[in-house]
Amino acid sequence: MRQIFYLGVLFFIILSVVGAGIFLFGRALYTVYSDWRLGKELDELKVEMRQRHARREAAGEPDTGEIS
Repeated sequence: MRQIFYLGVLFFIILSVVGAGIFLFGRALYTVYSDWRLGKELDELKVEMRQRHARREAAGEPDTGEIS
């Protein structure tokens, strides 16, 4: 009877370690994907900022450094 108990504990520990590894791997993948999305969004915002700055220069407006 003790052998079954200890075998169950051993399997529980192994499954817990494997489950934690899968969870951490999935979380790492999500973090990488999230960072990639944020980088892409940042690039889009930079392009938009440059276009807005160019329009202001073309209109002869002074660059006040304000965001609008």
